Amino acid sequence: MFLSPNRPFFSSTQQMSLGAIPKKEYYDFAARHLDKINKKLTEGDFDYLYDKFQGHTWYIQTILNKLYANRIAPNSGNINEMIRLTIDENAY
Repeated sequence: MFLSPNRPFFSSTQQMSLGAIPKKEYYDFAARHLDKINKKLTEGDFDYLYDKFQGHTWYIQTILNKLYANRIAPNSGNINEMIRLTIDENAY
C-alpha cells in the first residue's frame, strides 16, 4: 500500500525498519498462541520458518497468522503452502 506507485498511499510515510526478534523469544510467543488452539509448534518447524526468512518479522508473522487463522498444523509442509499462498496473493 505504501511502497507501490499504483497504490493510494505510495510514499506517504517514511519506512521504519524493525530488527529481528530473537529466535527463542519469538518461538515461545508463537508456540504459546498456537497451543491455545491445540496446534503444536515444534522448535524445529519454527527454526525452519525463522531461518527461511532470516528472522524478518513481517514474513514470519504473515505465515504464522495464516496458520493460526486457519487452524492449520504448523509443520514444514504447511509452512511452505502458506508461503506459496502469500506469494500468490501478492502477485500483480
